[in-house]
Amino acid sequence: MIERISWDMHANVTRDHRRKKMSALMVVVAARLDARDAQQAASLLLRVGPARRAA
Repeated sequence: MIERISWDMHANVTRDHRRKKMSALMVVVAARLDARDAQQAASLLLRVGPARRAA
């Protein structure tokens, strides 16, 4: 799992050489992780949601 996150960050954030300051890069990294967490939480709720209603 961590390898997939690391690969995603490298492919989509750190490989992007448009940021000249580390602080700007860290803002993008944090936003990408937040978006990924939100997507995972939504996915988990969709998978678990129907089982809760049936119980």
